[in-house]
Amino acid sequence: QNPNIYKDDSLGVAAAAEESLVTLRNEKIEVVLTTKGAQPYSVNVLGYKAYGGDPLMLVKPRWSEYGISVYTGEYINTKDFNFQLVESSDSVAVMRLVFADGGYIQQRYTLPQDSYMVYNELSFNGMQNNIPRNVSMFDIDWNLKIPRLEKGYKNEKQYSKIEVYCPGDKKPEVVGKGGRDGSKRYDSKLEWIDFNQQFFSAILTSPAGFANGEVGLSFAQENDADGRLMSCSAKLREDISLQNGDAKYDYEFYFGPNDYYELRSYDRKYEKTITIGGNVIGLITRFVIIPSFKWLSTKISNYGIIILIMTVLIKLVISPLTMKSYMSSAKM
Repeated sequence: QNPNIYKDDSLGVAAAAEESLVTLRNEKIEVVLTTKGAQPYSVNVLGYKAYGGDPLMLVKPRWSEYGISVYTGEYINTKDFNFQLVESSDSVAVMRLVFADGGYIQQRYTLPQDSYMVYNELSFNGMQNNIPRNVSMFDIDWNLKIPRLEKGYKNEKQYSKIEVYCPGDKKPEVVGKGGRDGSKRYDSKLEWIDFNQQFFSAILTSPAGFANGEVGLSFAQENDADGRLMSCSAKLREDISLQNGDAKYDYEFYFGPNDYYELRSYDRKYEKTITIGGNVIGLITRFVIIPSFKWLSTKISNYGIIILIMTVLIKLVISPLTMKSYMSSAKM
């Protein structure tokens, strides 16, 4: 069967329609969306540069594939169709996949000012004649290739991973720790998944929680021709219950730096992705090291100099202890 031939003629038209791009932009990120699947196309994190001085493209063009799989008399995935763009500005984009009887699937993306967070509202509207009553779920598939952003491959690979946070957990679970390929299935609710490059993250959150899901990642070789660091995937399941043919779901995409205060500001426990040490070391890191680093970064733009200053300060603070140790060794 021709993949462009569907029971609903409108889907065939949408599959053959021409793709167009729309850009959301604020002071922190530029997010390009495509009508093909009503999904992220590329993400440029403004104010940062990749190694070599290139723009920091956390998501390169077409390196993200995001789709909704649902049964509408036949199984469809929204990534296969061009949506109609019904509203567009620097901060809002609304796209619809319209069915022959007037029902539609809508994706609404909103980018507030001064934020790394893109808010996504997925809605099914007037779909009572398209989605049978016995359909109880749909799937969200997100595949993302993360590019190399640093000079040192080995170190970047070592500290890049997927993290999964389940409601009630103290911290997220790491998949692919230490630069190893990995995958894991979750049969209970999960709140967010983080495709975590060493210094930047692409996080997908469901405030209400995904019903279950599966994640996986594989690392590319150091000499990868396309400059890939790793390929990440998430297959997430949602319960669906139409009320008069309608249903709505809220999601959040974070595309930005792994900055402790920035991550904490969203009140989603994203800051738990940053390793700060055990009880005592964690307290020192949280209340001394991080605030000091943050203050110095407002005065000095070069992180290398800041790290040097922090190293000297820490050495001075612990010098009484180290001197005592040195004296004891000398006496021995």
